[in-house]
Amino acid sequence: MRLRYLLFFLLFISTLFLANAEEVAVILKVKETALLKRDKEIFLLKKDDRIQTGDKIIVEDKGMVIMKFLDEKSIVSIKENTIMEVKQGGNEKKVSLLFGEILPLIKGDIFSVETPNSVAAVKGTDFSVSFFFDTTKVAVNEGIVELSNDKGSISLKKDEIGISVAGSIPEKLLREMTIDIEIKTK
Repeated sequence: MRLRYLLFFLLFISTLFLANAEEVAVILKVKETALLKRDKEIFLLKKDDRIQTGDKIIVEDKGMVIMKFLDEKSIVSIKENTIMEVKQGGNEKKVSLLFGEILPLIKGDIFSVETPNSVAAVKGTDFSVSFFFDTTKVAVNEGIVELSNDKGSISLKKDEIGISVAGSIPEKLLREMTIDIEIKTK
């Protein structure tokens, strides 16, 4: 009899934990191999999969994933060799970039990307974030991004790049620009 109550209690508790996982995004595209880690299980990620808070997306070599948040305001392109965890949906979206590079396109919401050594917080902008080893790099295409760590913060605007290295104050870098030259021949 006690075993029955214990099993019922464990089932009830696990249901509560599963109910806390909120669906926040959907997968629009998967190129090559990508994995979804949910709790202790790992699945092959595919188009139309629903993403919950706490899910980790692992994109392997030569892969790419495009994820859209369910409110249809924000899209995140996850590049190859990247590990990202979805932390929060809604009006204040949050992801954790554990390794690799993502390109979020944010419209109107507050969106933050945490890396192991920094946070990039934005509202309504187009930017990219990468984290490799101990360095976070943020490149802003449109809007404003606040790049901060435990040593300080900087504000980045269009066409600016910020670097945050563990143990140092974030810094702005000059963005590399390419110039196309057309050569006419007779």
